[in-house]
Amino acid sequence: MTTNSPKTTFIETREYRRFREFCNDCRRNRYIGVCYGPPGVGKTLSARRFTHWDEIETLPYYGNADIVVSDGVLDAHTVLYTAPVSNSPGKISKDLEHLRGGMQRLCRASKEVMDQMEGLLKEARGNCSTHTYCHK
Repeated sequence: MTTNSPKTTFIETREYRRFREFCNDCRRNRYIGVCYGPPGVGKTLSARRFTHWDEIETLPYYGNADIVVSDGVLDAHTVLYTAPVSNSPGKISKDLEHLRGGMQRLCRASKEVMDQMEGLLKEARGNCSTHTYCHK
């Protein structure tokens, strides 16, 4: 599969695996997690990797049938949001709602594509049963 984002090398270290486990625990238990530490240790890179944000961020706001995304993007359940230094609860709420809406559109578009593929597969299987050279 091709993507719109350039491929970068990311080494999944022990710390990244712990970060991923932390994020999955937060999602599973519906916690709000805070990741903190000194600058330069990989917090943002880990978050971008976990959310597939380098690929999602480049997608257009509305779906485009010509864009092919990775399975990681199609399975994504998380958005990446860094609150601005100067913010208000209303601004954060508006920003998060915008991101949430984009993820919903992405999920809805991928579901529609999968439904279309299932329909085509069923049709192909139906046509295949009428020919002696087809094997199931």
